[in-house]
Formats: sequence, C-alpha cells, structure tokens
Amino acid sequence: MAAPPLILDRNGAVFERHSYSHDDLELVAWVIRPPGPGPFPLLMQNHGSGIGVGPHGTLTGDPSRATVDPENPAWARIIDGGALVLFPEGRGYGGSDGPNPLETVRRGTEATFEMLLGRAADANAAADWACNRPDVDAARCVIVGASHGAVVTLLAASQRAYGAAIAQATGAAYGHTEASIRPIANAASRITAPVLFQHMRTDTMVPMAGAQHIFDWSSRLRPQQRWRDYPGAPGVEGHNIFNPANWSQVRPDYIAAIRAGFNAAASAPQDPPEQWQTLEFLLPETLRPDAARWAGRFGPEGPAAMVALDGEQVVYSWKDRDSRGYGEAAIIHRGDALFFEPWPGISLLLEPLPNNALQATFERRDRRSVAQLDPVGQGP
Repeated sequence: MAAPPLILDRNGAVFERHSYSHDDLELVAWVIRPPGPGPFPLLMQNHGSGIGVGPHGTLTGDPSRATVDPENPAWARIIDGGALVLFPEGRGYGGSDGPNPLETVRRGTEATFEMLLGRAADANAAADWACNRPDVDAARCVIVGASHGAVVTLLAASQRAYGAAIAQATGAAYGHTEASIRPIANAASRITAPVLFQHMRTDTMVPMAGAQHIFDWSSRLRPQQRWRDYPGAPGVEGHNIFNPANWSQVRPDYIAAIRAGFNAAASAPQDPPEQWQTLEFLLPETLRPDAARWAGRFGPEGPAAMVALDGEQVVYSWKDRDSRGYGEAAIIHRGDALFFEPWPGISLLLEPLPNNALQATFERRDRRSVAQLDPVGQGP
C-alpha cells in the first residue's frame, strides 16, 4: 500500500482507508476490523455496480462516491463475526483510478466484463497485501460479493486460493440473462474451493436463470458448489439482497458458508478435468441417453457444436478455446427444417442434408455462421 492510511475508530470497529498500486492504477481499499491485535480471519467483500435503472431504462449512479461510510453504524456491524474485512473500491469507484464504471456499463456487456476482469485481478492483489499483515490469519480467507461483486468474486477465486467463495445475485448486466454467462461459468469451473450461489426468486433486475445456468455448468465438475434460492418478500426487489426482508432469508446460509470457509484449508484453482473438453459432457444430465445427436464445427477457428433432439426439445452445446456450455429450447417446425432459440436473440436453423447430416445456421444480431453437423452414433 502506497500512501499512509486514514484510520478511524467508529461504533466499535476500526476503519482504515489504504491506497495501493496495481495494473498501473492507484486504487483504494478499506479495512474494517475489530479492535485488538488479531490475528483475524480475512473476509474479502466485493461491491456491486452501484448503478441504478431510471424510469425509462436509463442507467444512473455516481460511482465516484466512497462505498464505505464509517459514520454509518451498519458498516461497523460487518465485523460481528470477528473477521478483518477487506473491501476494495473497484477501479473507477470511490477514489480508485480507472474508467468511469457508468460509462463502461453503457458501452455494453463486453466492456463491462473486461472491467470486471480487471476488478478481480485488483481484488486478488489486495488480498495478497492483506495476507501479509500481522493482524491477518492468512490461512483463513473467504471471498464474497453481490451482483457485479459476485462476478468479481468468481473471477478472482478462479485465479487465487481461498477457503470458500460466496456469489450473491450473480450477473454482469441488468435484464440480460445471457450476459457473459459462458466466461463466468468457465471461471467458476476452475474453483476448487466450496462455492455458495445465493439468489432471490424475486430478483427482476438480474434474473435468477443466468446464475442458475452458471451453477448448472460448473457444479457438474465441482460438486462442492451449492445453490440456494429464496422466496423474497412482497413488494421488495429481490436484487436488493441487503434489504432486511431479503437479508433475513439469506443470512443463515451466508454465515454458515463463511464459518466453514474459515475452518477449511485454502484451495487453489485448477483447470477442469479433461472430460470438460468433450461436447457430450456438456449436455444436460436429464437428456435421454438415446436422444439423436449431430456434431460439427463452425469454420476452422469457430466453436465446435453439438445438437441433440429429445422429442420436441433441442439441446445445443458448444465449446471453443475459452468458453463452453449448452442451451435448451422448444423446436419450431418450418417444413423439413427445425428452428429454435437457445437464448433470446440467438437462433439456429437445422436443415436436412444427405446421409442424415444437418446444415446448421447460427444467427446472433448481425452475425451469421453456417456449419455441417454430422450424425453421432447413428446410421446414415
């Protein structure tokens, strides 16, 4: 950490505001700790976007404001479990250098995801610094986050050892279930520490389906990952997970996961097992074993793809150099052709070719690709 810290005693907690350098940026991190010498377990907390949605769908917010408020007694209660809490201000937030997050989010999901990747690397750098403090028990370290902070948590834990990770209301964009799901799931599949996913069923800003899909993919490889969803409360937006009506439902599982993580050895991330590379493995476990399958590739550099037909349902799975996954949809018949949309705005058209092959036409916005898919384990 570069500049001398600001240290405040407030409401029974000690607040320290530090600055540190990473990736050519001067960044801010808060430490909130109990009084005394420790050593304390380390709880890394990653904040959300701090961006709201206006009445006409416009994105609003002021990321320049500090996220932590030492004068608010609620911030002192964050140490009730006896941990030293490390709270990095993401790049562009609360005095940290970096592009304006509001402008970045307005540029779309690709720019947003790049920002979150940077935040994850910054968070791990801050954790490395904190674990060298004499008042931190470096062997007991848990990382948590909500919304954008949940994505940062999963990305960070895919690159550094932690005792556990907790991802709440996970999502990279409001209202876009499919936003960055593939690279987030790819990262989550590298985490060998226990992971708890938490989501309110009443979350209308970041619908539960996207986080559920991430969990469905990664937990097939990492059975220590757990999913918990909660009913929410009437009239309370589910994405506001810290609203007392929501938090009372989430808190028991959250506290139990943190305690278990403090008592577990930190587990380093690993590349997924080799089976993750096969398209067959990516198909959902509920698919009938005798469902007809076709496989191929969208060009020399494009993703490998597989289609499986199960009655009037179709499953489309793919993998490329750094992402993989599957989507399911109902079949729409168009003469001899089959049409389906595995995700909103993404469609595939399957047309019959000789020898029981299929021509697959993939369309997404202004992108169109065509591939021949050959039968797998079928006669001509």
